[in-house]
Amino acid sequence: RVLPRAHSAATLIAGASQAGADVYGVAVELESGQTVVADKLLAGTYLTGPGEIVLGQAAAEALGVSVGDEVALQLQGTASVRFRVGGVFQTGVDAMDRYMAFVRLEALPGARSELAVFLPAGKDAAGAVDAIRELLPAGAAVETWRESLPELVQLISLNHVSMNVVLALVLLILAFGVANTIFNIVNERTHEFGVLRAVGMTGG
Repeated sequence: RVLPRAHSAATLIAGASQAGADVYGVAVELESGQTVVADKLLAGTYLTGPGEIVLGQAAAEALGVSVGDEVALQLQGTASVRFRVGGVFQTGVDAMDRYMAFVRLEALPGARSELAVFLPAGKDAAGAVDAIRELLPAGAAVETWRESLPELVQLISLNHVSMNVVLALVLLILAFGVANTIFNIVNERTHEFGVLRAVGMTGG
């Protein structure tokens, strides 16, 4: 599935507060079910009306705004445009929650155009990148999500490491529990055999 997007670096302004942001223009109707941001909202809605912007929680806190407040978005070399905060999301990835913002595609005229390509599960992204690059004119940039979001890759790797550590601890605790149970059983049986031998019983 191929979806049109726009992307631009921008400055978000709310009163005396400012914050840099990577602003993405998305075709909301086409992206239904493709973006995780819509499922990570803490408040508000995901671009349900014109003139709305969706911010990460860290960005909203830095600007001191919440759902319903207004922010000015200024692209380089252009006049600022005012948006109403329609939603606030939290993904757990600091780079996304602090620096990413989303508006409707038509709200970013003149921004860099992009195409987001969604592959079926299990497809080779690297192979798809090579195939797409051959179809595009020289100089066009093609990146996988791992190249575009290295912070997310690091978070996933850290999560895997954390899960492995927790799993190792659980297995270690289970091993100690099993060993302790076996030790107690052997100790009890040894005591019982000693009592039996003391009263003159022999094996036979």
